[in-house]
Amino acid sequence: ARYGLGGQWLDFNRTQICGADSLCTKATSRDVNSYFTTGPPYIVHIQDVLPLASKWAALVPPTYDYYPLLYAEMYAYSMAAAHLDLKHNLVRDLFTGCMVDWPKNQNDEEKQLVYKSAKSYVEWFAAAEAKKALRSETHQCLDPAIKPPPFLHYCRRYSFPVPFPDTIPGRSHTGIEAPFRFFAKRRVEHNVLECEEKGSDEDVFVPFVSEENGKSDGDMSWNAIVVCALTQAINTARRRGCSA
Repeated sequence: ARYGLGGQWLDFNRTQICGADSLCTKATSRDVNSYFTTGPPYIVHIQDVLPLASKWAALVPPTYDYYPLLYAEMYAYSMAAAHLDLKHNLVRDLFTGCMVDWPKNQNDEEKQLVYKSAKSYVEWFAAAEAKKALRSETHQCLDPAIKPPPFLHYCRRYSFPVPFPDTIPGRSHTGIEAPFRFFAKRRVEHNVLECEEKGSDEDVFVPFVSEENGKSDGDMSWNAIVVCALTQAINTARRRGCSA
């Protein structure tokens, strides 16, 4: 998939990281934009998987030594692909959530559909939580007319107020008095898919309660839809796995 990763790795000491004779050292910004600004999901031919994975694994440590920050392993992937001259076909609109926002350039009808979907979810969630029916009920997160990309890369914090605003909200979360709920991947326990007491509402995963209202930004309607999709995916996996 095409990411907005860019070619920051072109400024790295590629001779030191990839080796003096590596094709990685000859890559240009045009090459990066055309073939190597990439990220998951990847579709790789079986004959390319082993050499690419091996080179990627070999380049991660020296890349991190040079650049011990976020995305070091993604830059290492790009350099490994360039080293092997594996030019990627960069697919747009394959995913959303990390470096690639969705929806973009919405018309008024699309904005209303996204807002309607978000408000419907938040109202359903509040009612189902209040009557302890989250385990037995599910909710359709998106209006059927909305066609988002097939994959979601949930890389950040998604928060929304409960109750949801009566009009389409802006991107700023400040000044909203209602309590916020949110999903953030680093807050999820590693045992989230383990089974608890069957038939109890306690074994339902719900959005976290925010102690810092307005901490994150982003489109609140889209945030609510993302949280709906993530929490229901977790609960569906638990329900199916724990029913065996």
